[in-house]
Amino acid sequence: MYELFAAGDYDAAAELVDLEIDWDTSAAPAGGRVTGAEAAIGDYRGMREAWEEFELVAEDFVEAGDHVVVIVRNSGRGVGGGVPIEARRAHVWVLRDGVPVSFRLYLDPDEALAAVGASG
Repeated sequence: MYELFAAGDYDAAAELVDLEIDWDTSAAPAGGRVTGAEAAIGDYRGMREAWEEFELVAEDFVEAGDHVVVIVRNSGRGVGGGVPIEARRAHVWVLRDGVPVSFRLYLDPDEALAAVGASG
């Protein structure tokens, strides 16, 4: 999925998640919560369009039962020549039969790991 996001192939990414995925990015300043594959991918696309330059790199994957915590590094520069940023975040996915049914963004990777009872 991360490779598809990087390539901008949002339609293919939408095919990998449950049609009714719970997508929660409310931890981000402009984040929110939506339901459904189309809305989730639309949320990601909207976030991505706010950046003139953007890179999201999955650095580590931690399995914890039906959860997978993905530690990511994102960097970029906002549209219109914004200040460059670099940050480590975490994505917590819940899988059912190998299909993502839930996604939650955490600004603090340690908080994400603690939420699922894992350590990095």
